[in-house]
Amino acid sequence: MPAYAWILSVLIGFTLSWWAYRFLWSKNGLWKVAAILRFLVIFLIALWLFKPLINFSDSETKPARWDFYVDISESNKSEIDQITSFADTLSKAFQNVDFRLFAFGESLVPFENKSIIKGDLTRFDKVIEHMESQRTQTQLRCLVSDGIVNQGQMPTSYDLSKLGPIVTLGTGDVNHYTDLYIEEFLANEEVYQGNSTEIEALVGAKSAKGKLLNIEFWVNGQLQNAQNWVPQSDREKKRMVYSLATSGRKLPYFDLKVVVKPVREEKNITNNSRTVLVKILDQRKIIDFVYASPHPDIKALQMALRDKESYEIRAYSESEGIKRDADVYVVHGLKRSSSFDYLNNSNKPVWWFAYNGESLLRVFESTELTSIRKGLRGFQESVPAWNTRFQLFELLDPNIKIINWNALETPLLVINAPAEYVQFYQTWSGTQTNVPLMFSRKTAKAEHVFLGLGIWRWRMNEFRKTERTSYFDNWVLQNIQWLIRSNSGKSGWEFLVGNKEWHKGEKQKVKWVYYDEAGEKRVSQNVEAIIESEDKNSVKLNVLVEDNEYVSFVKPEFEGLNRIVLRDPKGNTQFESFVTVLSTSLEGLSNEADHELLAEIAKNSSGYFFNFRTKKDRVISELRALDLEKSRIIVRDRFVPFEKWPLILGVLIALLSIEWFIRKWLGKI
Repeated sequence: MPAYAWILSVLIGFTLSWWAYRFLWSKNGLWKVAAILRFLVIFLIALWLFKPLINFSDSETKPARWDFYVDISESNKSEIDQITSFADTLSKAFQNVDFRLFAFGESLVPFENKSIIKGDLTRFDKVIEHMESQRTQTQLRCLVSDGIVNQGQMPTSYDLSKLGPIVTLGTGDVNHYTDLYIEEFLANEEVYQGNSTEIEALVGAKSAKGKLLNIEFWVNGQLQNAQNWVPQSDREKKRMVYSLATSGRKLPYFDLKVVVKPVREEKNITNNSRTVLVKILDQRKIIDFVYASPHPDIKALQMALRDKESYEIRAYSESEGIKRDADVYVVHGLKRSSSFDYLNNSNKPVWWFAYNGESLLRVFESTELTSIRKGLRGFQESVPAWNTRFQLFELLDPNIKIINWNALETPLLVINAPAEYVQFYQTWSGTQTNVPLMFSRKTAKAEHVFLGLGIWRWRMNEFRKTERTSYFDNWVLQNIQWLIRSNSGKSGWEFLVGNKEWHKGEKQKVKWVYYDEAGEKRVSQNVEAIIESEDKNSVKLNVLVEDNEYVSFVKPEFEGLNRIVLRDPKGNTQFESFVTVLSTSLEGLSNEADHELLAEIAKNSSGYFFNFRTKKDRVISELRALDLEKSRIIVRDRFVPFEKWPLILGVLIALLSIEWFIRKWLGKI
């Protein structure tokens, strides 16, 4: 209520009372009393208009409250009867305590409603969040569980010291049994015929130290690879990488399976194997090398691609006519108008080797091409120089010294090409110029233009000096890949995932790889990812970057078909894929209780941990030592509206009654 309300109420009460008794005030003492009573009544009514609140405190004694949380998930169901019996024992031992019993699994409910919990997951974060919401109302919290957590935020990530003591009771089997499992199995969803693909498996072993384990890799029902492994510790993992070639495969897919063979001591073998299906796409690209006359350059370019089975290579003279079914054309010194008419009007990508007059006049517009000296014809000896401003795609190794790539012949002309499109500039007599030797462009189609001939010398000279041709071959491959990718309209994204059938709550690792237009891995943008169920429930995923790949770890919550979507910062979908989430419980995949986690929860909250099977008899005495069973005196501040305070109404009625009686007595009524 504002401070001026008191002053204004006094003024209103004084003014109206004075006006009513201005002639009667001096006649009799009783009139003075009546005037004062009238002032008090008007003052209280005026104050009432400002809706004042009356503040007072009261106290209430309540018994101490203890909350008891019982894990009713599948892995702990066999213990529930004993736990509820123990809870009854505690309530009898501490009769002055208000016990509240809760059940939890994938969610948390009062214990009497436990039937609505499926129990196929265990989430401690639901328990901790409930504890935080009841922090000021509860003196002690008891958590009874086997410690097996398979979804949600780990309890150790919370600040438990602010909650007060948590007593944890560990149930379940703490014996360390041998358990062999496949944690990850990653593969591309698709691979092109002629290419190879890598398969990655992460094999884990618990309590198998010193044991001889056998890991098998099967392809389409046939054993492809077998390895022995001897773990050197009780908890150890081994990453396996397999390379598969698609050459000679009759089936259009790989049915892949990785198995770690069970050992005698192992009780759980449901997680010893995983499978994944990889499609083989028979979409080899046709690359035509077309020439006006045979030249060593054509042979050098062909040899750079000779081991790449994803390409079908054809070489022929333009006199045979341009074949229409090629995916990419590499053309060398063409002369025929019919050849240029088809290539210029087609949307097929072209790598032009233009050095003769016919090629130069048909490849360029007049605005792009001017002679250095009017009427001059001939060639200039040039050495290539990398252009560090080239931006269309990332070259394999732009910092390498290309001294092995010696001089070649270039026509005497100047090309108007943006610097970011130029791969090489020409170096004349040791001086680098701004004259392009090779540049790329992408309008209606993708094109490379190489202004010269004699490129075969680069490959030959590199081999002569280094006994290999890897730099030259990879450079040719990158340029071919850019032409294909630029013309195909592919997004450049690939999605790597293990088995497309997941268990609900089972941790999965997924990867997205983005390739630039030359086929190189790039991490060039921020992304976000979600997993979405059929009824549009979704969870945002945390995306990390590892080795130029986008990586996320997923614990699926929704059964049925789930869509995994990768988006850019603007919300545009970059890639999507689908997985099926099975309702099979993860609780059965791990039967080993985790009492270390429960002990850590107790320690971080200044509580106690007990093994429920062996030390539950000590619980009552330890709880008494905590001295948390005393009743609570709760003091509350209350604010009651003026009109709801009975005393005020009684005072008003009394003041009005007395004033009326005085006026009646003195004959004014």
